[in-house]
Amino acid sequence: MTIALKEYLHKDGNTLFYFISNFDLVKSFITTIFFAFLGFGSTAQLDLNMDFSYDQLEELLGKARAQKDHRLLADVYFKLGQYEKDKFNNQKLAFEYFTRSRDYYKLVDDQNQLFEIERIIALRSYESGLNAEAITSLDNLLKDAQAIEDKNRMLRLYIDLALAHSGIGDTETELKFQQLALNMKELRLHPKMQRELYLKRMKSYVQINEWDSSLIMANRVLQLAIDSNDNEICCKAYLEKGKVYQKLKRPSDQLEALLEAKSFCGNKSFDENRLSLYAALSECYEEFEMFEEAYDNANKYSALNDSILNRERNNSINNLTYKFSVREKNKELRLSELELEYSKERNTQQQRALWVLGIGLAGLALFLYYTIRIYNQRIKANRLINQQRDEISKQRISKLEDDIKINSMQSMLEGQETERERIAKDLHDSLGGVLSTIKLHFDALQNKVSEVKNINEYQRAHAMIDAAVDEVRTISQNLQPSSLKNLGLIPAIKDLINRFDGSGYPEIDLQHYDFPTQLDQMTSLYIYRMVQELLHNSIKHAQASEIMIQLKQDEGELVVHFEDDGIGFDPKASRKEGMGMENLKGRANYLHGSITIDSIPGEGSSFLIHIPYDVSKVGKIKS
Repeated sequence: MTIALKEYLHKDGNTLFYFISNFDLVKSFITTIFFAFLGFGSTAQLDLNMDFSYDQLEELLGKARAQKDHRLLADVYFKLGQYEKDKFNNQKLAFEYFTRSRDYYKLVDDQNQLFEIERIIALRSYESGLNAEAITSLDNLLKDAQAIEDKNRMLRLYIDLALAHSGIGDTETELKFQQLALNMKELRLHPKMQRELYLKRMKSYVQINEWDSSLIMANRVLQLAIDSNDNEICCKAYLEKGKVYQKLKRPSDQLEALLEAKSFCGNKSFDENRLSLYAALSECYEEFEMFEEAYDNANKYSALNDSILNRERNNSINNLTYKFSVREKNKELRLSELELEYSKERNTQQQRALWVLGIGLAGLALFLYYTIRIYNQRIKANRLINQQRDEISKQRISKLEDDIKINSMQSMLEGQETERERIAKDLHDSLGGVLSTIKLHFDALQNKVSEVKNINEYQRAHAMIDAAVDEVRTISQNLQPSSLKNLGLIPAIKDLINRFDGSGYPEIDLQHYDFPTQLDQMTSLYIYRMVQELLHNSIKHAQASEIMIQLKQDEGELVVHFEDDGIGFDPKASRKEGMGMENLKGRANYLHGSITIDSIPGEGSSFLIHIPYDVSKVGKIKS
């Protein structure tokens, strides 16, 4: 509600009247002030020396509004004001942000930041030509600083007041405040401020035609600036010396000073120092009848002046907008005061009538409240009971459906494994035996008739029989791997990987960490089948060159991580293709596990399988 209040206060000229006529808003505001007084108004604080992006500040502002954090709101609005002022040169919006920040700093009673913002607002008034308002605000801040004997604040305010009085042509008062600042010991702690103050004092002497004093001050400024490598101050000081020499009719000294200024002047855009330097050099060269140099500097002056004029035109528009808004706000404030007085009188009369009516309605409202409350409690109780019954029914139905799916999948998978085992035995015992017998006959024939070895057809037939024997052995092992029963899951997977060792196959890396050595036969078999399915898919479809398989146990779970660098696929589209992926998910569901698929076409695939398992009851194998 505090955020809404601030929006009302900045929305239009009728906000004060609207604020009074909304009692809930008033109550919320009073409550906010009360908690701020007790110390509950602030939970976070920004580092105001840090740089934030505009998006970061907007995010922080939303967070502060959601949490109603006055301290964070004050800091964010302060940084937004600085951002609008320094980055976007939007003085009007910056002033609005600073004003909001000031209101929140008052709530959290941060006197240091209140001083900074009041000073910024006062200097903004000076920049907009409202010198009287700026001097009044700075005088009030100076009184407060003198009351608490804050020397640093007093020093800054002396300099600001000197600047404000220079804006209205009051050189005498300007010199007085400059001297007060120069007399303070704290000035030595701020070398940059000290150099700028000496430079301003030199300019003040120029304004009142104190040429000797201005030259003495210029030499002092130059000594300080050269010692501290402050080129900007050196440039400004030599420019001022050039003006003094021009007034004293000493053109040689003027040209020497201007050339010194040029050596310290950089190439910043919109640099007023360079603009003044080009103008002065053009006039000086013209006096020496060095027309080519004068013309060159005049051209540079014209180009730079156009750029500065464009910028100043935009600033002038902003300043005019600011002045107009200040005047309009003063008018709106006066109108709001009149409306407030009228509203108070009207509210007094309405309250008298409302008290009489309210007392009569209070009893009726109380009776209706308890009647409706009892009735609503009964309705809520019945609704809650019905909801609980429906939820229990849905849970039972869902559990039955899940059990049916799991039993169906279990039967299918067990049937697959049984059929695989039968086919593997048939291949090994029947076809494998037949092929082995044929191979023995071929070998016997070769021993009896040695010339048969030189027949090409015989050699091809012999090679094909060898390939058929190996193929039958491979198919039989794929259908029912004997290494899984005899050696365990890890050796069986290693044996599976060894079958794809060769130049035509990808590089396969198997990693295992603290993986159990003894798993029940069904869990081992299903994990083996999932790895086998993934490996075949990567080699057959993914065109992978590298494959990584990682097995580990983590907090009561068996984790299988499979990655390849193949062509990838769309997991959503793959649901419509074949039984391979469905079998993979079905085996994971049967083991009460989960599978996560991460794949993008052209960027490889990753499969992460989690299977709950009581690893405390089995042994582990170290990698």
